[in-house]
Amino acid sequence: AADSDYPAQGSEESQVACNDIAEYLGAHIRLDYVSVEDSQHNAGAGYRVVGVVDPPPQLSFLGFMAQRVLFHGPGAVAVILPDGKWIPATSPEVQKYYNNIFVIVHTTPTGTIVESRTSADGKGRDGKAHTAGDKGVFALMALELLPSGSVLILSGETPYGGYEPMLAPVYYRVPLDGPRFFRNLMLWATGNYRELTTIIQQTQLLSQLQQGIEAVRGDVSALKGGVSAVQNDLASLKNSVSQLGNQINAVSQNVAPVKDQLAALNQKVDQLTQQLNAAMAEANNARAVAFVGTALALIFAIAAAFLAVRRK
Repeated sequence: AADSDYPAQGSEESQVACNDIAEYLGAHIRLDYVSVEDSQHNAGAGYRVVGVVDPPPQLSFLGFMAQRVLFHGPGAVAVILPDGKWIPATSPEVQKYYNNIFVIVHTTPTGTIVESRTSADGKGRDGKAHTAGDKGVFALMALELLPSGSVLILSGETPYGGYEPMLAPVYYRVPLDGPRFFRNLMLWATGNYRELTTIIQQTQLLSQLQQGIEAVRGDVSALKGGVSAVQNDLASLKNSVSQLGNQINAVSQNVAPVKDQLAALNQKVDQLTQQLNAAMAEANNARAVAFVGTALALIFAIAAAFLAVRRK
């Protein structure tokens, strides 16, 4: 564990010492010669960084009941590539070269790199993987699984001692998980798995439950897709019904004038029928009158003929 390059913390002496040990052990993780601050996730000041405990899935038990840890004026963890280039430990490029290096604690995206000692003032070194003013997520603690089977844990702040150690349970009224996190870390690093066995089992069970939840989410998503398709079909059907209704209304509007015309025609037919009946009645009357007149004329003719014969 080291510190930042702030003069009151011994400048870069602890960083140099940690890097010498890491190099001697054949590790590739280093502490860069800079300081890290976080303007948002802190205990009342940017240099009182509240680190985010975020181990990889295979080491998730390190975060058991521990999410927030104090890093009071920390340094940043870097990685040396095979060609000697230094890069931030949070860089995706790390995984291209090493599969045994993992970031355990980092800042939020509001992390910022600060240089308190540089080569310009003749009292320090310049950052090799980070530059003053850089913003983003920076590694506060990382570990490397060494070929020997050992584990090297490199931290930008000390867990005990120092101005305010990582073990702090609260700082400036900000609740922290320092004691639980450090206990998890040490139990794992020293191979004392008895206490963590249940935690590991719970972690595995949670992983299985999460997979089950993801499967259910997939089913729900598929169901939503089916419901969406049915809704689209219903919308299409409603649209067709609406169009049919419009057509029926149009036909109804066209039928109404025809009905009026038929009614008028029926009225005319009724009038003509009445006129025809009247005419037929008059014709019948005229026929009867003509018949009576003809009969009378015939009678008169017969009577005249009879009288004429009698005179002779």
